[in-house]
Amino acid sequence: GSGGIGGDEMWSHEKFHNRIYIMREMYHEWKDREGDLTGTEFEGEEGDPFYDPPSDYLLGVARLQLEALKYMLDVDEATPLVDYKGSSFGEILVEMVPEVVAGQGIEGEDVEDLEEVVGKNLSINVRVKGLRGLPMGLLKGSAYKSVYVKYRFFGGDDYLVGDMVGLKMNVTMDWKKELKFVVTKELCEFVVGAALGFEVWVSAGVKESEEVG
Repeated sequence: GSGGIGGDEMWSHEKFHNRIYIMREMYHEWKDREGDLTGTEFEGEEGDPFYDPPSDYLLGVARLQLEALKYMLDVDEATPLVDYKGSSFGEILVEMVPEVVAGQGIEGEDVEDLEEVVGKNLSINVRVKGLRGLPMGLLKGSAYKSVYVKYRFFGGDDYLVGDMVGLKMNVTMDWKKELKFVVTKELCEFVVGAALGFEVWVSAGVKESEEVG
C-alpha cells in the first residue's frame, strides 16, 4: 500500500528468524502434501508466515486547550486532528467538566478560579464523545478495522486508553473518565498554558467482544 497508510514495514532480526523457521516448516508441509495446505495450521492468514498484521498507526493528535479549567468552566469542543506532517483532517469531540469534590466546605458554584481551591480535591470528568471526518480515502484497502483514542493528563505517567471502535468516517465513542486531583499551584499554571493531546490510533485488531468465532 504505497499511497495509503502503514505500507512497507521493516521486520526486526528476531521476528525475521522466527518467520524463517515457520516458512521452512510450511515449505516441508507443502512438499509432503504435494502443494496442498488445506487443513494444516498454515491455511489462512493466521498461519501464513508472510502475513504480518500492521502495527497500530497514529493517525493524528488533537490538542485541546485547557485554559477554561482554570476558571472552572466546562470545555465542550470539536478540536481538529493533525497528522505528523502537520496536515489537518477530521476532528475529535471532547467535553470536560471540572468540579470541586463535595464535602470540603466549598460550594462549587462560588469557585471562579482554580487558585481559590489549592489543596482541595478536584474532579474533571472527561468525555470523548467521538470522531468526525476521518480520512477514509487514505485508509482504503488497508488492514485497519478499528480506531481508539488515548491521552495522558497532567503528571500522569500512563496513558488512558479507550476501547477500540469500528473504523468509519464518523465514530461515536461516549468514553467517560473521571480524573481526580489535589489542586496545586503547578496544576493552576499547567492548565493556563497547556493543551491536552488526544491521540487517535487505528488498529488491525477489533474489540474482543466484537470478534466472531
